[in-house]
Amino acid sequence: MSEYTGSPEYAQGLMRDRRNRFSLVWIIPIIALIITVGMIWKTYINAGTRIYLVIENGDGVIEGKTPLMYKGIKIGAVEDVHIKQDDVSKLELTIVVNKASTQSVTREGNKFWKVEPKISLTEISGLKTIVNGVYIAVMPAAISKDALIALPFKDHFIALDSAPLDIFNPGLSVVVNTLNRGDIAIGAPVLYNKQAIGVVEDKKLSADKNSVDLYLRIKTEYMDLIHCKSVFFKSSALDIKASLSGVKVHMGSLASFIAGGIVIKNTNESLTSTLASDKQRFSLYDDEESTYLAADEIMLTMTQTYNLTPEISKVYCKGVEAGVVSSLKYNPDTDKTQIKLKLLKEFRNLANETSYFWIVKPSLGFNKVEGLDTIVRGNYIKFETKNNDAKKQSTFVLNENKPPREGLHLKIISEDIQNLKEDAGVFYRNIMIGVVNKFWLNKDKKSFTIDLVVEPKYKRLLNTSSLFYLHSGVEFKADFSKVHLKAGSLETILRGGISVITPNFKLDSKLKKSYVLYKSYNEVVRAQYLAENGVHLTLSAKTMGSLKEGSSVFFKQIKVGEILSFKWDAQNNTILFDVFIVEEYANEVQENTIFYNSSGMSAKIGLNGLSIDMESVESLIAGGIAFYTPATKEKKRVRNKTRFKLYDTKDEAMENFIDLVLIGEDSAGLEVGSLLKYKNVSLGQVENISLIKDRVRIDLKIDAQYKHLINKGTAFWLEGFKLSLSGVKNASSALKGSFIVLKPGNLKETSDVYFLMSKPPMPHLNEKGLRVIVEAKRWGGLKAETPVYYRQIKIGSVIQHRLNSNATKVDIEIFIEPCYSHLIRDNSYFYNTSGIGMEVSIFGAKVQTESIESILSGGIGVLTPDDYAKASQNGKSFVLHEDFDEKALQWAPKLHSSNAMCE
Repeated sequence: MSEYTGSPEYAQGLMRDRRNRFSLVWIIPIIALIITVGMIWKTYINAGTRIYLVIENGDGVIEGKTPLMYKGIKIGAVEDVHIKQDDVSKLELTIVVNKASTQSVTREGNKFWKVEPKISLTEISGLKTIVNGVYIAVMPAAISKDALIALPFKDHFIALDSAPLDIFNPGLSVVVNTLNRGDIAIGAPVLYNKQAIGVVEDKKLSADKNSVDLYLRIKTEYMDLIHCKSVFFKSSALDIKASLSGVKVHMGSLASFIAGGIVIKNTNESLTSTLASDKQRFSLYDDEESTYLAADEIMLTMTQTYNLTPEISKVYCKGVEAGVVSSLKYNPDTDKTQIKLKLLKEFRNLANETSYFWIVKPSLGFNKVEGLDTIVRGNYIKFETKNNDAKKQSTFVLNENKPPREGLHLKIISEDIQNLKEDAGVFYRNIMIGVVNKFWLNKDKKSFTIDLVVEPKYKRLLNTSSLFYLHSGVEFKADFSKVHLKAGSLETILRGGISVITPNFKLDSKLKKSYVLYKSYNEVVRAQYLAENGVHLTLSAKTMGSLKEGSSVFFKQIKVGEILSFKWDAQNNTILFDVFIVEEYANEVQENTIFYNSSGMSAKIGLNGLSIDMESVESLIAGGIAFYTPATKEKKRVRNKTRFKLYDTKDEAMENFIDLVLIGEDSAGLEVGSLLKYKNVSLGQVENISLIKDRVRIDLKIDAQYKHLINKGTAFWLEGFKLSLSGVKNASSALKGSFIVLKPGNLKETSDVYFLMSKPPMPHLNEKGLRVIVEAKRWGGLKAETPVYYRQIKIGSVIQHRLNSNATKVDIEIFIEPCYSHLIRDNSYFYNTSGIGMEVSIFGAKVQTESIESILSGGIGVLTPDDYAKASQNGKSFVLHEDFDEKALQWAPKLHSSNAMCE
């Protein structure tokens, strides 16, 4: 090949072009280099910090996967897991912490622990890790971020065995000391009103090694429940104490059965004390009953144990449980037994220098029986004190016999003592106020004198009106009205007893020299009937029937009196009964009271089946009288010897009344005796007002002559005093109260229950007439009862108003009286007559108004043109003109009514 022979200038230019040309091949390596450098730089910038955590075991921890979490947010991950070099029993985790969290995590005092599923009797936690795996959690050492960053740097930590105290919700820590309840497990619940408010965090032996300190952690939201005087006691699932003296069983929850539990209780005294401070110490009671006991114990000494059992045998004062036997200890040196008692706090002051303690045990003899209640209770201890304010004392002698009797002695005269024995109780309203001391046969050989001893403090329950009667263990009475069985205690069955009632405490406290002992309570009741003031009435009847002396008088099926005597009135050919009504019910007899013979029973057969009416079983067999008084607001008691007619039957007496029930939302001022009215005429009155769920039931008694006004279409509503711009309405009800108004319906069917409306129904309800609609641009102040005029004559009124279907106008429903309905034609002209219209011109002013009434309350006018159309039907719509067309005054159509009622 020949060499290139071109010019030198050309060759030099060609070489320059080859040197300056850049090849595209280098673009891709350069871009890759830039990306690599960027990634290296980003990795360096975002690289986290490594920390090292020593942990007991690595179950569930996975390199490169197990996260470091704070409050549910991942802030790092475990990079490596290896055995700790200087302690092969532990593992060391290398954790890479995100750079954003490095400053907060690498601080001295931060706490780390492994979160894994934990299920025990006292705790269920970490269930989420069953699916997501275990993780490492961290708790900061300070709340403030600035305070946390200010702590020294640290990158080596030791993991805790369990979650530490939440620094954001530390709660309240208290210490509870117990001698014999170290069986409560860590994690056991702390309860308040059965609500868990904390847990047992730890337990340790106390400093003296004789008791156990339980460390409780109370949640922050419940810290205000813990006061300095709050009471702590053990809650157990099953606590049984049993002996021949009794059985004590306490049931709790299953969790407390296994792990134990502590209950916190606040008394009134606790709530007034200051709130507990952190680490405050409390004592733990064995059970809730122990919290009611006084702190100090009482020591009794005796020669025997009498089968008393610690924590079972009880202590009583005045018949009320006052404490429990806490321990028994026999002393061989003195040959005596020491008994320790714990009394309830309210009884502790009663154990004083004047107190007397004795043992109660069963005792059987020919003349007396004692302590039979110990068959159920077991032997127990009683005590009494003469002076409640005496100095407290802690050591006593336990006596074998009860204290000698002291008190007020009363003499009771009786013809028969039945099974009454010495030491039998004397009772007032089932409270024992004394005992039968002794009794003897009088010189007449027919009666007994009984000596009663009554405790001085009960003297105030007795006066000259007191009545005593035999109170045996079982009192049985069967009569025509009921079977009465009253059983006393086993002790009174064997020894009998005496009860006393005092009907009149207004009398002075003087006592009689002696009292009569009635055989039973029923004799006392009869004696009271005759002794009370009451009221004596005279009833006249045509026949005697089964009535006799002693026949009962009933009011609402309650015996309120009886027939004292009867005689024949020859002049009037009637029988006159002398009837006595006890004082308590004397005011129920009014001048309008109706008496009827309630002997036997009456039966009616109708469409609803068989109806039987009977006052009582007693009146069915032995005869009786009942009475009914219509309700009135003002009761005026009748005088003695007032005469009434005695009807032969209840139906005859009550045939002048009908009963009705109204159901309303509110009684709204109604009361028994409130009136039912129609056109201001009283038709009846309210007999009773009661609640049925959230409604009010009103029972009415109505005069039967007005029953034609009531049917299913009848409306009932409340009326009362009203004061408005249009005047005063129902002024009398301001003093007499609200009343009920009815408007008759036009249906044939009747009902016994109606709804009571709180306001009157729409005007002209159930009335015949024409109902049409007038359409107005606005309401204009028209309201119900606004009059409608035809040539200034009222022919109807507004019923109600409402927006039309598309809310562009107001539909006003009006009612036209039947006599004037023929005036309304399909082309009638309606206009608004409300207020005063004035027209001013150079000739003066002209005032226009339909009537004075329309100025005050508004109104609607209507005129019909001479070329009137056909008569309007119900529901026809018209336009209500705001401006009156004076040409309409020239209209004078001759319209005649076809309604015979208008002639």
